[in-house]
Amino acid sequence: MQSVEEEIQSTWWRYGTILAVACLVIYAGMFLGIAARHVAYDGFLEPMEGEVLQHIQRVCSDEPLYPAPSADYIALSYMPLYYVLSAPFYLMCGEDFAGPRLLSVLCALGSGLICIAIAWRESRSLAVASMAGGLYFSSYRIMDAALTCALPDWMLLFWLLLGCCFWAYGKNRWHDVAWLVCFSLAFWTKPHGALFFGGSVLYALLFRKNSLPKWAIVAGLLTGGPLAYFLVSRWLGPGFVYTTLDIPGSWERSPRFSLQRTTFVILEFVPYLCLLAVFYFRSSISVPRRSISALTWFCGQSLAISVFTMMAAGSANNHYVPFIAAFCVAAALGARELSAQEVPRWVGWVLAGLIVGTSGITWIATRQFAHHPIPTCVPIITVVVALSSAGLMLIAKRQEWRAGLFAGLLVAGQFATAFFPLNDYVEREGWQAAAADLRSELESLDGPVAWVPYGYVPERLAGKSFFRTPSLVVLEDIERQHGKEDVGWSQLEPFRRRIDECDSLYVLATGPLNEAPVWGQLEYEWELQRDYGRRFANLQQVTRRWYGGGEFLRYLYRRGKPRASKRENEVANSDSSTGEFKTTGTPDAD
Repeated sequence: MQSVEEEIQSTWWRYGTILAVACLVIYAGMFLGIAARHVAYDGFLEPMEGEVLQHIQRVCSDEPLYPAPSADYIALSYMPLYYVLSAPFYLMCGEDFAGPRLLSVLCALGSGLICIAIAWRESRSLAVASMAGGLYFSSYRIMDAALTCALPDWMLLFWLLLGCCFWAYGKNRWHDVAWLVCFSLAFWTKPHGALFFGGSVLYALLFRKNSLPKWAIVAGLLTGGPLAYFLVSRWLGPGFVYTTLDIPGSWERSPRFSLQRTTFVILEFVPYLCLLAVFYFRSSISVPRRSISALTWFCGQSLAISVFTMMAAGSANNHYVPFIAAFCVAAALGARELSAQEVPRWVGWVLAGLIVGTSGITWIATRQFAHHPIPTCVPIITVVVALSSAGLMLIAKRQEWRAGLFAGLLVAGQFATAFFPLNDYVEREGWQAAAADLRSELESLDGPVAWVPYGYVPERLAGKSFFRTPSLVVLEDIERQHGKEDVGWSQLEPFRRRIDECDSLYVLATGPLNEAPVWGQLEYEWELQRDYGRRFANLQQVTRRWYGGGEFLRYLYRRGKPRASKRENEVANSDSSTGEFKTTGTPDAD
């Protein structure tokens, strides 16, 4: 015979399992729907995709990935593994974005399955595993909407989570070799994978029972990381170290900016994810025994690494992806822990603090970052969750029901916080007609055409070969080197000289060209030829990441005469009535 408490727990988990599976099916289905449409979309999802495609083309043609910066190609500050593994997909799908996007989708799906597997391994509960998967797929927006883009972030996440499985649950030497290889592959996907590699080795040396001796673990770190990095650097090209080490190493860093952004992300994106994860951390850390679970360590290092890497200028919210994915699993496990105990009194104070914190951070963000998409509904959600929890404490008679329902309420709060309208992340109807209109417009131009911010544009989209230039992102990466401005501009000299030699160049832009990094500082006037208005609005940039989205071709410029000097601009634009200068010209970069 079951006790009353066991019967209540059984009933709670039966209904909880149904709801968790339903959430997993709904959000995984939404992700698959978005992914299918993105893979088939010929336009841009994200500004760096054109540059990534150019890297993959060089792999397929056996050209060096990291040459010295040239007039039409400068490598991104990424490691080469994503480009190499994307090459077969590119050859299979053709000269467009479908191949690398398909690889990203497969990595994102694989990462979701690993999250489900880890939650199942820790709990042996279908409800917990489904909840972890539902939270992961519902986080599409708050993971910076890049799961389906031709970017290496999702391959990085896949290697990290796969390595975490072998690292946390491995029992023999082959498992130890497997997690060392996976974390090494994560490093060769994105540079900050090295930080995860080092943190995981530190855990293995301090807390883990390894099958390999400790010296072999350290040797694996050195071999897969710095030793391999410098051994293959010459083979990858003369610009490899400069691109992947010198450039990001010279970016300005701001601990204050990182703390502000991380506070914003926690309060606006994952407040209930973090709160639920705390209940798992409480049960997985033992101070007297000096033990900590591998998953808790991975969550902690993911958060710490995202805070550290976010200090660099130009960092985007995709740096928080491993942290959010790991916390999805920890939150599902925390919901189980919470449902099996009394609701602590301090939780009420936390909910009240969330109301104040989310309201304050939203107010600040809407004023300081008005040009970014700020979710203003989160303070309302925190108020609803707090009031609902207070009502729950009054209505529910038995503590077992209170705990279970309260855990479900926090999970529902996270789902509501992460909610996104599906139409905001799919291409617009009529984009094929807009693409055909663009091809017709390009045919009418009597000179070479470049497209800011993308640089490289596939012929399948444009119908012709564009004037290749480095993308706006990589130009800005070089320009923003702090304390090395002269070095940066010297590396951009081939690009500037090529523009100088092309006096009939047309430039397409999504915004005013004079405001664009590097382009706006070139020594020429940009003569506006046409303002297309919303003519090409249906051929928009689809994903709405932290820095915005929905951009589309708006302006057509032509290279004009050289600019006057800075002093001449100041004199020409001076206001004789006030004595103030209206300086609209850009100083000569030299």
